[in-house]
Amino acid sequence: MVFISSQQLPSQTAEEPWVGNDHLKLQKLSKTDYPVKGQTFDVKVKVQSAAANGHVKFTLSGVSDWEGHAMNAGTESDDDPDLKLLTADQTESQGGTTLNWSAPPAKQGEAPAQKISAAWKTKTPTPSFTVKVRIYDYAAYGTLTAQLFYSGGQRGEDVSISLPRDDKGNNIADGWQNDKTQNYTDSADDERGPSGNTHHGDGFSVFEEYRGFKQRGTYARLDPSKKEVLVYVTPSLSSFGLGFATGLPDPIIPLRINWDEMDQPISQYVVNFKGTDVPGRELQRALKVLEDANANQYFGFTPPRTGQSEEPLYPNKVDACKIHTNIIEDEYPDPTFTQAQRDKVTQQTIGHEIGHGINLNYCQKYADPQFVGKCIMLHSGNPLYSGDAYHSHHYPYYRFKK
Repeated sequence: MVFISSQQLPSQTAEEPWVGNDHLKLQKLSKTDYPVKGQTFDVKVKVQSAAANGHVKFTLSGVSDWEGHAMNAGTESDDDPDLKLLTADQTESQGGTTLNWSAPPAKQGEAPAQKISAAWKTKTPTPSFTVKVRIYDYAAYGTLTAQLFYSGGQRGEDVSISLPRDDKGNNIADGWQNDKTQNYTDSADDERGPSGNTHHGDGFSVFEEYRGFKQRGTYARLDPSKKEVLVYVTPSLSSFGLGFATGLPDPIIPLRINWDEMDQPISQYVVNFKGTDVPGRELQRALKVLEDANANQYFGFTPPRTGQSEEPLYPNKVDACKIHTNIIEDEYPDPTFTQAQRDKVTQQTIGHEIGHGINLNYCQKYADPQFVGKCIMLHSGNPLYSGDAYHSHHYPYYRFKK
C-alpha cells in the first residue's frame, strides 16, 4: 500500500521539462505529484516575451468527475469536476510581479471553476509565476491549457499539460506506475501468485487500486501487485482484529475497514460503491467477521449467501465469517487455560474463517489420518497446541476474485 500523509507532496524541480513556445511555457509536473484530495497541483508558468498589460488565460478540460473522492468515501456528486481553478488559491505577488487573478462565471451548462486569468500591468520583470489547481479526488485528472494575450491579441499557440503528469495517457499518474515498474492498463485485474495458484486478480481493477480506499478512517492506495481483500470485523471481536489472517502468505493482504466504509444497504457489504463507472470496476464485497454465540458445533463457520453455491467461496458469495465464541469458551473452560490461550483460539479461528472466505482449502498437513482434509477448527479434538506449524494458514490454494 502507498499511504498518503497530510503534508504536501514533493514539488516539481528544475529537472522537470518545460513545454510551450517562444512566448509562453508551462513546466510539467513531477512524477511524484499524485492527486491528493484537498491539496493542489502547482504548475509553474514562464512568460518569455513580456509586455505591459498582458494576461494568461488558463482553462481546464477533460476533467474527471467521479462520484465521491475514493472508491468507498466521499459525498461529491458525479457532475462536479475533480479539478478546479479558484482565485482564493492563487498568490498575487510572485517574483516581483503583481498579478490580478480573475475568474469568469460559468455559463449555463458549463462546469464551475474551470477558467481563470492572471493579468499584470508592467512588462518588467518577465512574469514567472505559479498557478494552483485544487484537487477533489484521489484519481482526479484533466488537461490545463494556457493562452498568452496582449492588447494586440494572442501571442503564440496554446500550451497544454496533463494533470497529473501522464505521458502514457491512461489517466494514472506516471509516478505511481513507475514506482511499481509497470505500464498498467487501467482496467486490468491480474495479480499473480503465490506459486501454484492459477487464479489471477483480486476483484479490484488497477484504476480502483490507484484511486484507493478509506480503511478505518485512513486513506490509502492499494498495490496492483498484491491480492488485497477488505474485511469488516464486528465490534465485539474488534480487539482480535484480523486474527492470524495477518500472516497469510504473500501476496494476500487483508485490510480492515469500518462499518461506514461500505455501501448502504449495509447488508450488501459493497466496498467499491463510489465511482461505479471507473475503468474495470465490478461490484466487490468485503468479508464480514461476525460473532455468533448461539452455535452448537465448530469454532467457526463461513456459509455462502442465500442462493450461492458453497464452493468455491470468495467475498461476493460469502454470507459472513461467523465466529462461535460460545463453543470456544465451552471447549476451554478449564482454569489451566489462560485467557491468552483462549484469545489465541479466537484469533486462529478468525484467520481460518477469513481463509475460507477467499476459498482457501482445508489444511492437509496432518500425518494423523483423522485430520487429513479436515478443518483444524473443529471444536472436538482441536490440535491447536500440538505446535504452531499446524495453524490455520496452511492452505495450498486460494482465490478471492469475483
